[in-house]
Amino acid sequence: MTTLQPMTANLEAVKIKLPEITPSFRTFAEAQHAYNGALTDEGQRQESEVYFAEIESSIDFFCRTINDWLRVTETNLQLDNQVRQCFSSWNWSSKQA
Repeated sequence: MTTLQPMTANLEAVKIKLPEITPSFRTFAEAQHAYNGALTDEGQRQESEVYFAEIESSIDFFCRTINDWLRVTETNLQLDNQVRQCFSSWNWSSKQA
């Protein structure tokens, strides 16, 4: 097992799970909208809207952070693979003389 295998496995696991966030958040948004619609007190309704906006912002930040991590990790893995290929194709015995 190379040191890259755990990173590659983590990358793939995150890629598989990340798309689940959107439908989960959509379900939450629908429930929050229904809850908010049932509120009769304007103060509670505004508080509920602020709460939803905070959650929405947190989810957006989380998704952007994960997508940034995915992009950086994929780039690092590609670079590492290129370096490994370069070194593996290098004929060290003929270069040492």
